[in-house]
Amino acid sequence: MIAYQFVPASTFEEALANLYDIVSMLRSPEGCPWDREQKPYDVARALLDETYEYIDALRSGESDAVCEEIGDMLLNTFMIIHMHEQNKNFTPVEPINAVCEKLIRRHPHVFSDARAHDSTQVLGLWNSIKESVEGKKADKDNIFSRIPTSLPQLEEAWEIQKCMKKVGFDWPDITGVIEKVHE
Repeated sequence: MIAYQFVPASTFEEALANLYDIVSMLRSPEGCPWDREQKPYDVARALLDETYEYIDALRSGESDAVCEEIGDMLLNTFMIIHMHEQNKNFTPVEPINAVCEKLIRRHPHVFSDARAHDSTQVLGLWNSIKESVEGKKADKDNIFSRIPTSLPQLEEAWEIQKCMKKVGFDWPDITGVIEKVHE
């Protein structure tokens, strides 16, 4: 048994520290066997489930449910971070610093003198920075190269259709699709 008395936090920083401490205790040798057995992939699947539950809560408009699901997503995210820390892949601070640096780098219209007056210009800047600064170029020969390979099949089909639409392979109704198949 771990002697622990939870004290609700009064600041954001304390709340995050409380959650990380609890996750660390759950994964410790004295903690929960089930939590210790989990691997990053297992928790990533749980994070996806919690994300869908969050979307349901948003649609319901129930703020208590939204709050609960955000907490569940944070739990799973912190669990994944802690696992990587245990595996000595990186410290909890590294992914946070990395995403902060990325956000500042990809928002020069906010954090430096670049200009973007609408979301189209922002996306143009974002993609330009991904390619020129970060070296993340889309495979010009494969329009599907940016589709994650681990998407569920229905979502993958949706992403494929969005790519196809960008190259003019889209019809307003099913008739055009059927004609193309018979071609």
